[in-house]
Amino acid sequence: MRIFRYIILLGILISSAFSVKAQTGSFLNIPQNTRELAMGGVNAGSDAESALNDETIMADASYMIWSPGGVGTNLMTAELGYRIGKLAILAEGGANLYKPYPSFDEYGNSTGEYTPKETVFGIGAAYNVIPGLGMSLMAKYAGANLAPTAKSAAFCADVNVAYTLKSLTLGVSGSNIGSGNLPMLLEAGARNTFSFGEALKLGVGLDAGLIAQGQNNAVIASAGLDLKIKDLISIMAGYHLSTNTAFEPSYVSAGIGVDISMIKIAGLGVAMENGDSEVKDAADEVIVQYGGSVNAGNSKELFAKADIECAF
Repeated sequence: MRIFRYIILLGILISSAFSVKAQTGSFLNIPQNTRELAMGGVNAGSDAESALNDETIMADASYMIWSPGGVGTNLMTAELGYRIGKLAILAEGGANLYKPYPSFDEYGNSTGEYTPKETVFGIGAAYNVIPGLGMSLMAKYAGANLAPTAKSAAFCADVNVAYTLKSLTLGVSGSNIGSGNLPMLLEAGARNTFSFGEALKLGVGLDAGLIAQGQNNAVIASAGLDLKIKDLISIMAGYHLSTNTAFEPSYVSAGIGVDISMIKIAGLGVAMENGDSEVKDAADEVIVQYGGSVNAGNSKELFAKADIECAF
């Protein structure tokens, strides 16, 4: 479709025209929703699946305090999708707010507190190419204001491909492509759901990939399980492995979810490792996530999802 071609062209243009100075953007690869984080970060090709599901409207918003015992950033994200036939229009935004620190002018006079922040905004589309095959492109703007005189910006793009055959989904993704100063992620994975009668379903996911940023790189792998009992209770667990934990953390995660009518509540625990030492005393790390969707087969019914997650 013509609109999809325009979005592809836009992604190519902005990926080749960027300006970045001292920007990290590490928050760009933090799992953005409950299920991904509880399953160890399994999510390869997820954007492309927006064109393959039955939902007309897809919405999700999240808030988390990431690593409160360390940098203690407040990460807020929002995603919105609207599907028209084979095409899904996608938009996303996020902000990563660091702890404020005292700020002074050139004469040493206090100017109050300054809150460093990183932001990202994106617009794109997913298209159902043939039955079971979806492709997506997201053009993104990422900015960083780490100090009053240290500001930077960059353009990049995400590309995702997903193929679904019955209960099996294969995915390939490239994230933050276009700037060596952003953590580019290349990843491939597979997910499958096994049914054990009508009461039990077991979802299994495996991802592997590479994160590269300048001279830093890490090989990563994610594995996750999701046991669903009578479509009411979900028990999730996962592990995320990194070969360079100073650059990309390794962590173990587990979660439980309850679906009661229109409300879903989930609890999540995450144990992170940094180098040879495990990050402890992170009981204050709380992730609160809200999302909603309208099903194409029942467009008048709005589903509200509240996922409350506690990491420790």
